[in-house]
Amino acid sequence: MSAYADLILKVNTLECIVKSLQQQLDAFKSGARYMKLQKNFHRVIAGYEREIKNLKIELRKLMPRLSMCVRSGLSIAIKIGRPTAKK
Repeated sequence: MSAYADLILKVNTLECIVKSLQQQLDAFKSGARYMKLQKNFHRVIAGYEREIKNLKIELRKLMPRLSMCVRSGLSIAIKIGRPTAKK
């Protein structure tokens, strides 16, 4: 490839890069890119909120069994007697 053809190729590549960067800059200036980022952020947060809600529901379902286990364990501990600290 001649030096001239190589130069033309490099200029063409740089023009494509400049065009791409200009489009990115325009998207930020217009707010379109910011709005897309914000929408994605809200979508992720909503997913976490759904997961927290489902975990709270699951925890409420398990609470009666958990409290029964704690009460059973406590009554067993009382029957056995807790070891006392030596003085």
